[in-house]
Amino acid sequence: MEAVAAIGLIGSIIQFVDLGFKVIKTANEIQQSICGLTKENMSLGEVTRAMHDLTVKLTAPTTKAQTADERTLYNLAQECRSLSELILNNIERSSLGNLRSKLRLFHATTRSLKYKEERKELEERLSKCRAQLHVQLTNVSK
Repeated sequence: MEAVAAIGLIGSIIQFVDLGFKVIKTANEIQQSICGLTKENMSLGEVTRAMHDLTVKLTAPTTKAQTADERTLYNLAQECRSLSELILNNIERSSLGNLRSKLRLFHATTRSLKYKEERKELEERLSKCRAQLHVQLTNVSK
């Protein structure tokens, strides 16, 4: 019975050390960054902003009659725009900002780790939406 408890304790210690390593690594990356974000978040933000800008351009015209394919395209663009705005808001919440105190760094680090799973889920949804948008855009342009 003591062996099982020791294995459980060792497992907990390993998890704690792993979490501590992730926190320190993320904090260092945020602190050394110019904009107060991890490299992953900066890259995701750039791609997401480009997607947002593209979908803003794909708005439905109000004067011309639309086909079903065009309406589908505009609806997909709206969905992609909404997802990109959610991702950009998530990244903004994780940013260190202009004030670079140790307390702000700690908060930015914990928020970055806290919202990482949410960002991944939104990123996957945006990727699927982008693929559908590409297919629909190809279909409409034929």
